[in-house]
Amino acid sequence: MKRICNFFAAFAFGVLSISAQNVIDFEELTIEPNSHWNGSDMSGSFTSKWMKFYNEFTDWGGGWYSWNGFAYTNETDTETFSYLNEYSSASGSGNNNSANYAVAYVMSDWMNNYQPIPVSAKIDRNQMTEPIFGMYISLNTYASLYMDADNLYQTGKHWYKMMITAYNTTTNSEVSKEFILADYRFENLEPLKLNEWTFIDMQWTGDADSLSFVVYTSDFGDWGPNTPSYFCLDDINGGLFTSIPFEEEIQLSYDINAGESVELKALVKGGVQPYNFEWDIEGNSVNAQTVTVAPLETTYYYVTVNDAIGNLVARTIVVNVNPTSLSQNKIFANLTIENENLRISSEKNIGLVKIYDITGKLILENIIASTNGSINISNLSGGVYIVSIPNLNITQKIFK
Repeated sequence: MKRICNFFAAFAFGVLSISAQNVIDFEELTIEPNSHWNGSDMSGSFTSKWMKFYNEFTDWGGGWYSWNGFAYTNETDTETFSYLNEYSSASGSGNNNSANYAVAYVMSDWMNNYQPIPVSAKIDRNQMTEPIFGMYISLNTYASLYMDADNLYQTGKHWYKMMITAYNTTTNSEVSKEFILADYRFENLEPLKLNEWTFIDMQWTGDADSLSFVVYTSDFGDWGPNTPSYFCLDDINGGLFTSIPFEEEIQLSYDINAGESVELKALVKGGVQPYNFEWDIEGNSVNAQTVTVAPLETTYYYVTVNDAIGNLVARTIVVNVNPTSLSQNKIFANLTIENENLRISSEKNIGLVKIYDITGKLILENIIASTNGSINISNLSGGVYIVSIPNLNITQKIFK
């Protein structure tokens, strides 16, 4: 994007004038019309103004190649659903109908449970001395069309997210923020899907000298993520021109049987990302968009969500527990903690024992193949835990 102007930014942003010289719009990078650079020159990177973007290109011979990291492009195909159409943004151009923009591909590490391999960029702090104000992100065409093929994302209620981590290599510090590129879990609102260029706040990166990016999804199979792992960037350090209305959809009541768990979700869209999700789970603060809880009785939970420009919602959620389900066929058992061991005795074989933290996250599991036994819990910090013994139809809180 060539044109940068002064603007009034809502709430926390105040009034700001951004010089075009400090905005990375990729327009100075020369490529033929409707083409791209993907690292085939084996240079390993490209630089735009004060940021260096890293790339890895492998020539397999016979016309076959692979790449990951960053590329830059001016391709405009928004209709072709093919892995060959990997260099087009879902909007068909750069931000504000500009020509050039960056596209990234995130590979998965098949040797490490298909975890995403971060793509990275280096900030030249001799040229850029201020915090990055913001930037624009979007889906690429291939990923966007995949989500809609056969209503795959709508049917599966899937989401697709990006994590940005800012590093300061001098102080050896880092901070990460999550950004939602697509979310189809809404029941009453249209899905969140960034087909258009969308501004995100980057002031939280502070004096970081490098950034890394990964994408991840709920659409995950035996061979890693099924969703094509791409995203697009433009106008890094660009300004906020419009803010999409902030909307939320948070279910306020759940009904479960005793011994069951339930996932609580805070779904939001619009405003300016990143969002901050904070749950009060029986006095414990948890920062996550979703939490899993397993209350033994009807319990109230609290969630607060805010975005980068001051939009905020706070909601109270009740999980109603039917206690009768647990009393049926319940077997007597005695649970005690002695010398960093959870000791269990029962009138029948105990079997599988699962220990969850207060948010419902599985912390430890073991099998006791008799009517008496113990589990070492010395690695658990002090606090409240939930012990589940399915064979005895028992779920019980313990205090360490």
